[in-house]
Parts: sequence; structure tokens; C-alpha cells
Amino acid sequence: MLTYIGRRLLVMIPTLLGISVIVFTLTQIIPGGPIESFIQQMRFGGADSAADASAEISEELIESLKAYYGYDKPAYQRYFIWMGNILRGDLGESYEYQEPVLDIIKSKMPVSLTFGIFSFILVYSISIPLGILKALRDGSGFDALSSVLLFIF
Repeated sequence: MLTYIGRRLLVMIPTLLGISVIVFTLTQIIPGGPIESFIQQMRFGGADSAADASAEISEELIESLKAYYGYDKPAYQRYFIWMGNILRGDLGESYEYQEPVLDIIKSKMPVSLTFGIFSFILVYSISIPLGILKALRDGSGFDALSSVLLFIF
């Protein structure tokens, strides 16, 4: 049993690394990152007229934004910096809210826990009795109907 648990724990390491690579890659290639948000905000955030909205953002400003957010470095370096920050507990700053991500998570945690606990109780209060009934009436019409309904749901 201990060997099985040990193997399962060892499999978690490459799984978590793979997930981190996928998450990092997606956050890098999805449009609407910090630089695009800043440019949109500059162009349309305080624009009083169409002429202000079409004003050009200087290349110097864009380059300084890339340096600030680390986009001037190769992707693999950004990944290791990002991973190091996460391992230290620094999840960075939200592009949308301009506040630390950890603070946003903490503020939303009570609602998430409420829904999680409620759904946990609801799911197990239905699934355990249903599993017992299906086991007791194996092969019956109830078993077949409930299997079809569970498959649909």
C-alpha cells in the first residue's frame, strides 16, 4: 500500500509541472494581457473625442511596458521567473483589478467555500443512497432507468 501511495505521489510531480506549462502558455498567448489592457485603457479609457482615441502610443512606452511585465525576456525565462514567484506564494497582480491576486482569492474564498460545501453535501446525500439502492436492485428496471438518467445528467 505504501508503494502504491509513493508511486501516486511521484506521478503528481510531472502532472503539476505539465499543468503549470499549459497554464503559463495559455496566459502568454491569449489576447488581452497587461500590455494590451494598458494600451486599450490609454486609447479609450480617458478619450474625450475620436481624435484622442486614435492617438498613437509611442514605441518607447510599449517597450518599457514589455520590460516592466517581463515580455522582453524569452518565454522559458519568464516561465522560470513565474514558477519561482508561485512557489514563494507571490501570485502577482491582477491585470483587471490592479491588486494582488492572493487578496482577490481571499476575498472570494467565503462564497466559494459556501458553494463547495453545499454541493459536497448535496452530491453525497444523493449519490450514496442511490448507489446503495442500485446495488440492492442490480439488474432491475430501477437500475437500468437510473443508469440512463445518470448518464444523461
